Amino acid sequence: PWYMCSCIIFIPFKMNNYKRIVYFLNKWQKVGDATAKPRNQFAFNQVLKRKILTVGHLNIEQYPNGQLMTNNTWKQQHFEIENTKINTIHANYMKGYENKKEFLMKNNYWFL
Repeated sequence: PWYMCSCIIFIPFKMNNYKRIVYFLNKWQKVGDATAKPRNQFAFNQVLKRKILTVGHLNIEQYPNGQLMTNNTWKQQHFEIENTKINTIHANYMKGYENKKEFLMKNNYWFL
């Protein structure tokens, strides 16, 4: 089934869409407060299915998810090149802070 991650969200606030955005965010919060499931992504997707806002996806070539970054073939072809256009690595598809930190350190994307 279709399921969108709510980790990286860019919402351009403009006067012509302000009310719909506030409505969406309020619905997201209410659904999250009313469910025992993992609140953030579950609630986000429940409200997103109501089509209150038009959404798009980030370019996977520039914003690869954790599943792609753990695929050595894809990583060699797209990440381990000198002029890579990758902007952000999404450390999903793995659980726990330490696993995510280790993953980002291994790929030289941990800067703390």
